[in-house]
Amino acid sequence: MRRIKSVNDNGSIRLLWADNQKAVNITVQTTARGQVQTLKVWDFIRPLLDA
Repeated sequence: MRRIKSVNDNGSIRLLWADNQKAVNITVQTTARGQVQTLKVWDFIRPLLDA
């Protein structure tokens, strides 16, 4: 189970990655600039995280 906590203008994406027992906060730092580019990056990496 994962949940997006925030998508920032500085290119960072904060996630909550969890199963039934443990959870971890993950920050993905990208080279994207602005929220629109960061969302494009998120759309690209989402299938990798769902696998």
